[in-house]
Amino acid sequence: MSFTPGEYKDKSEEIDLSTTKNVRWVAKLGSQAYGNVTIANGRVYVGTNNETPRDPRHQGDRGVVFCLDEKTGHLYWQLVVPKLGAGKVSDWEFLGICSSPAIEGDRVYLVSNRCEILCLDVHGMSNGNDGPFKDEGAFMAGPGNPAMDVAELDADIIWIF
Repeated sequence: MSFTPGEYKDKSEEIDLSTTKNVRWVAKLGSQAYGNVTIANGRVYVGTNNETPRDPRHQGDRGVVFCLDEKTGHLYWQLVVPKLGAGKVSDWEFLGICSSPAIEGDRVYLVSNRCEILCLDVHGMSNGNDGPFKDEGAFMAGPGNPAMDVAELDADIIWIF
């Protein structure tokens, strides 16, 4: 099977789906994405950076993992990871999440740009904060910043190592 990725709509970064062939949907990622896409149980997981923010609460250089609907590309949730404070010596600028998420049952496992292993709920916050980790607002804000309000489009972190 062949496909045609399509052409940009005039003066935008949006793809005109009428110019594609064998493409169901297109999702704009950040400016860099190095990990492989993982597809499991009708969901697509991909790591990138935050150069195209999906949520106005999260601005600037961050690592991001999107969880998208396999059939429509709809965003179910996103994990937003602040950069390490030491700069590019330990967390290169605009690199984002390079880990390919692994899925087992209702858990997502990945390595963040902060060198942490995270276990996430595949449902994000849509089914509540499952824990035992319950401080997603502080995690997203980063060390030394006031905790953010947690929204339904945020990832639900089960544990961090």
